[in-house]
Amino acid sequence: MPRFAPRRLLPNTLLCALWLAALATACTEPWPITSCPPVSDHFSPENAPRYGPADAAVSLTFFADFECPYTHAFWRELSRYLKEIAPLPAAERLSVYLRHYPLTAHHPRALPAAHAAQAAYRQGNEYFWTMMPFLMAPAERLRDEDILYYAEATRLDIARFSAEWRDEETAASVARDQALGRELGIPGTPAVYICGQYTAATPKEIIGNLRYLLDKESPAIALSPGHAARSPMVSRSALDDIVTQTRNAP
Repeated sequence: MPRFAPRRLLPNTLLCALWLAALATACTEPWPITSCPPVSDHFSPENAPRYGPADAAVSLTFFADFECPYTHAFWRELSRYLKEIAPLPAAERLSVYLRHYPLTAHHPRALPAAHAAQAAYRQGNEYFWTMMPFLMAPAERLRDEDILYYAEATRLDIARFSAEWRDEETAASVARDQALGRELGIPGTPAVYICGQYTAATPKEIIGNLRYLLDKESPAIALSPGHAARSPMVSRSALDDIVTQTRNAP
């Protein structure tokens, strides 16, 4: 079981639980995915946050709700894997795209968090991926003051961020992702597509499928124990240190 506060989260994550049950009984997609044909631009558009090279042979697109604990669990597994392969050639063959799919009926702070992440992206792709792990949090850590704190820790231009966080362009970007998710019939989050192919599997199985696809072109990649990665979740004390350093920077 994930390490979450079940009494508080159960009412807010019922849709996530129903989604997992549906995956277990109704998935008809082939598994594992064994090839990566060219994918439609709506899975990997130029204007979406991207981790990795644009011309990577393997792409993973996931629709995320920042307040959903199952999205948190998937991101922990994925981020560990990204850190693991970072010094290896496999990293150049994988691109990861995030699309927003806040479940607003169940997670009231997911939409402000999505807008915040998109506002960070407008200051640069690297800012998105720095701020995004902070936003993978329960509602009590996604208050407006918390989000501003994370923006400061990310070293964003706070005046610009505050304006773009709530403007129409940011809202429209998130709304486009939501519309795509509805068009695809996404039942909940995270919804994961590998090379444009929907995959209904556990986070560990998805990582295993990525290993298979990446190792097809570079077999027998040896991983040392030093490549074990830490979770991207950042403690409040670590954030305090980051913010202090930011404030004291020349």
